[in-house]
Amino acid sequence: QFKINYLETLDEWERLTVADSLEPIQFEDGEIVVKQGDPGDDFFIIVEGNGIVYQKTSELPQAVEVDTLGPGNYFGEIALLCNRPRVATVIAKGTLKCVKMDRARFERVLGPIQDILKRNIPRYNSVIRLDQLRAAAAASSNNQANNNNNNNNHNTNSNDEESFH
Repeated sequence: QFKINYLETLDEWERLTVADSLEPIQFEDGEIVVKQGDPGDDFFIIVEGNGIVYQKTSELPQAVEVDTLGPGNYFGEIALLCNRPRVATVIAKGTLKCVKMDRARFERVLGPIQDILKRNIPRYNSVIRLDQLRAAAAASSNNQANNNNNNNNHNTNSNDEESFH
């Protein structure tokens, strides 16, 4: 069992209404759950498994891994609250079991806490900060540069047996 802190502000009847509005859904390894830039029509809560979060920006056009979400984590609320496209891509790592709520149910059921959710958007783990992206991109570039250096060093020894990295 997991907790979602913002739902604690709801009374028992409201929590039951939320529970009744959730639809179970399962994703298999490598399956895209949400894609950055797509319209956001669903809010997801992870029940079991992990989702890997990737994001790209105009500064970093290649998507980089920025977070891993697990049971109790949720995502998709920003697109619904702010009526804007998805800010990141989430891909299932192994089997991922979630419950989801569509936009109409989200607005009806979570209306009482929408202002709290909006006010706390900067604190959400589903909002990826640009400095995290830069650090991930730098690490990726360093790894690629190291691989290129290793390949260059390998190529200078033409008498050695060929190996694969």
